[in-house]
Amino acid sequence: MSKTDYLAVRSIQEGVHTAEEMQPLIPGLLSWLQDVNWPMCSASCEQLSRFLVLAIEGARSVLQHLNGDDGEWEYNLLRFVGTVPPALREPLRPEIERIAQRPTASEVDNELSELVIELLVAMDWLGGRPTKVCSRPPA
Repeated sequence: MSKTDYLAVRSIQEGVHTAEEMQPLIPGLLSWLQDVNWPMCSASCEQLSRFLVLAIEGARSVLQHLNGDDGEWEYNLLRFVGTVPPALREPLRPEIERIAQRPTASEVDNELSELVIELLVAMDWLGGRPTKVCSRPPA
């Protein structure tokens, strides 16, 4: 992590106080979740956690854009989503269900199945819905 990265995080911590101020920064913060080994990954998660609704909206946009083509980034995004209260995850349900029911090769390679099932079970338990996912991709 460079001095510039540290300064950027500090600037966000000290200078961003509203959702309107954070909104334009969400895509950049989410991009740091592409690789958990990047030093800015955990700092980005901390900042995203300050504005969970924006973070979930941004994660949904990224997942829709990726469309299953970057399983590692999707896995890291969904691990972050797993730290969010289940009720706030609901906007991601279509993407999570698609991964559970029709995973791409990249999603299978990055072992997203177990993670998305855990997310759906937590969401369904909270909402009183029966769990309705398949654990294996269709043949």
